[in-house]
Amino acid sequence: MKRTILSVKFEIDVQRKATKPRFGVPRDVCRLFGVDNGDELDLVIRDTSERLLYAGMKPLVSGKEIYGKGLQKMKPGQRIRVDVSLP
Repeated sequence: MKRTILSVKFEIDVQRKATKPRFGVPRDVCRLFGVDNGDELDLVIRDTSERLLYAGMKPLVSGKEIYGKGLQKMKPGQRIRVDVSLP
């Protein structure tokens, strides 16, 4: 039996006041996937001109936020497009 992959795309701004690039995953997306703090998501992050900023796995931290190593291409206040799915 083939596995069905569910993917959701959303746009959000990178937080402006954070010391390192970070963004929040919308609550409804977390509910849809049944994920919470510590759970990993498969992410593809692009800017609004579709330039790839990050592709890989990241855990939800501090509740529903994504941040950490590998996200340094994102700039504070930048609008990003995120494709998220379960690993």
